[in-house]
Amino acid sequence: MGVVTSLPGWLAELLISERGLRQYFDAFVHAGNCRSRKPHPTPILAALRMLGPEPGHSMFYVGDSELDAQAASAAGVSFAWASYGYGAVKPKNAVKVLHLFEDVLLL
Repeated sequence: MGVVTSLPGWLAELLISERGLRQYFDAFVHAGNCRSRKPHPTPILAALRMLGPEPGHSMFYVGDSELDAQAASAAGVSFAWASYGYGAVKPKNAVKVLHLFEDVLLL
């Protein structure tokens, strides 16, 4: 699994590490190591290069906004909407809806 976020690296690393989750992610793309921003596909594609697989619809990018959904589409991966996040409206191209953080394990 990988993380793609627009947050600064120091903040994203702190949030993930303090929750004890860092060990689960082999790719970590953030504002400090990738200049492109969503909805551009570059951050997602950079994470996929770190992980190894080619983009495909069997892979999911999880996000909570329309920009996240657009980035997933542009990168050629499926989108799962985190309804518990900041976005109040489900993006049209959301293939899955996650109601709890743990739902990511069902993808």
